[in-house]
Amino acid sequence: MIRDSDIKDFVSKMTYWERVNTYMSEYLLENPYSSREEAYKDFMDSGVDDSNAIEYRLEKIIRFGSSVR
Repeated sequence: MIRDSDIKDFVSKMTYWERVNTYMSEYLLENPYSSREEAYKDFMDSGVDDSNAIEYRLEKIIRFGSSVR
């Protein structure tokens, strides 16, 4: 089982581009008809480069997956 501290540690070691890709992956899971450009623009517009937001998205990918079926 993955602990919250494992996710925190993992995210703390991620590069900027790994964080971008994590954000975009979660965005595209939730918005399957969107483009990568839209996902990247959303990342840039949101200013979400803080660890808590990336941890949330990574945890969502790992534990829950997409809510779009």
